[in-house]
Amino acid sequence: MSTPDEPARPELFCLEILTPHWDRMVAWYRNTLGLRSLIRIDEDRYALLAAGGTRLAILGRPRDSEPAQTRMRLVFEVPDLPVPPARVHREGFRELHLVDPDGNAVRLIAWPQS
Repeated sequence: MSTPDEPARPELFCLEILTPHWDRMVAWYRNTLGLRSLIRIDEDRYALLAAGGTRLAILGRPRDSEPAQTRMRLVFEVPDLPVPPARVHREGFRELHLVDPDGNAVRLIAWPQS
């Protein structure tokens, strides 16, 4: 938690797993680990599961659509993003895709401020 003198720090929103085996992966995390389903959108092959203090997102994607190092990515929720080059996602948040020094995908998201 930040104080008035300290800037807000990013919070880990979720860990995303990209997989061609979406149905099996969602079922395994729900049934084997007992994670609670928060959102499930079958036509988008997207599921968001509660995982303790954070969330696990499982996205159905063909294996050849992503290089091996981007099958998982960190997603941080931040207070705001600069307008360019952030894009507006159809769910209403703005997002910015980055790559860390090891080549891991990092996604920043910011919800509209009310």
